[in-house]
Amino acid sequence: MLGQAVRLASIGSDRKARLDLRPVLATALVAGIGICTAFEIQLIGRLFVSEVLLLAILPILLVRSQPHPGSERFHKAILIAGLLWLWSQGLTDFARVTPYEDWTRGVAKIAFLLLNYIALRRLLNTEGRVLAFAVGLAIGTAITIQGQGYEDETAWKFGVGALYAVLIGVACAWKPLRNLSLLPTIAFVGLAATSAFMGTRNLAGTAMLAAGVLIVGRVLAGLNAQSVRGRTVGVLAVGLIGMATYSVFGILSDEGVFGEKVQRKYREQVQRGGGSLLLGGRTESRIALVAIADSPILGHGSWAKNRDYRLQYEAMIAKSTGKPVVDTGYYLIPSHSFFFSGWVEAGLLGAVWWGLVIFIVLHSLFRLLNWTYPLGPLAAFTACQLLWDIPFSPFGADRRLTVAFALVLLPVAASQATRVYVRRDPKGGEVIVGQS
Repeated sequence: MLGQAVRLASIGSDRKARLDLRPVLATALVAGIGICTAFEIQLIGRLFVSEVLLLAILPILLVRSQPHPGSERFHKAILIAGLLWLWSQGLTDFARVTPYEDWTRGVAKIAFLLLNYIALRRLLNTEGRVLAFAVGLAIGTAITIQGQGYEDETAWKFGVGALYAVLIGVACAWKPLRNLSLLPTIAFVGLAATSAFMGTRNLAGTAMLAAGVLIVGRVLAGLNAQSVRGRTVGVLAVGLIGMATYSVFGILSDEGVFGEKVQRKYREQVQRGGGSLLLGGRTESRIALVAIADSPILGHGSWAKNRDYRLQYEAMIAKSTGKPVVDTGYYLIPSHSFFFSGWVEAGLLGAVWWGLVIFIVLHSLFRLLNWTYPLGPLAAFTACQLLWDIPFSPFGADRRLTVAFALVLLPVAASQATRVYVRRDPKGGEVIVGQS
């Protein structure tokens, strides 16, 4: 009788384990929080429902949830640098007597970025949750962009293309596909080609660079050359891939391979940049450098405005287009860069924060030249995207979530780095195995 009771209890326990849906529901909830970026409210500027949900569950996460062990590295540095950036922004706004509606948005921007990071670090404590949130965040952004009624090229640039990139990274994390090491490389090359024809050079370059990281890592594994020296050479190889992509894109765009629209846009930006595509597309950065040189330590305040800097920018645009300078009355200091906007608004400590983020990205890319599944492909794309965004993209409201997510993803992915080698199976195929 006792043995039968034990067996029945064991069967009941097994059934209960099989029917435990809590992990599935938790993963679905995480994805749902990401999707909620499609919805926002107006409160001290734009506030996403995702951020409200993260703030609401933050006390529970701090008490009941432990972060992924891989996220420990850089955690203290991120918090310290972030708090110093916040302090510097507040001090700058006080010294500059920044208007209330501007300094509240500027301080809130930094505060919510840090709060999002703290909450996501506790929430995304498994690889499955990291992947689920990535998908949800990409879907939410794509929904927002599609709802704006943009043309296909613009929608691809600001959300739809990134959704495909995330789906590639998540699909390649699926266990049956992990040994198909060339699959993410081929997929990212295809995404790069599609983005080039859509006229989205930043996404084309990012996807190609991510493909470069993965293929160089694959070559290093094949050569059993994943030492520090080998990966240093690998980083140089990835840099060469990036420069080659930039050059080839310019040549093909100028020849009209990607269509007349892309050709016209390319030539206009090259003319505006005095022969440089990068400077032509980012004229704002030159004015930001002038503003930084005038006040490198203190900064100019949240949503900093200055008529002289703005008119200098308008004069540069007028010169490149042959049109007269127009005083629009809109005097926001142009920057179009995470790094430069942080420095212009908050001073030197804003630059220190973004410098730390760049270091984390480069460290992660160095580690990603090892075997880093299941998060390697997604992390490679995310790191390469940040390498572009930090110097060349404006820090919009949605970046509070995407940057916070990247600061969780990249250290966790880097912690999975494993030195491996390639051997031949009995049928002659290549199999990635072992840990050297």
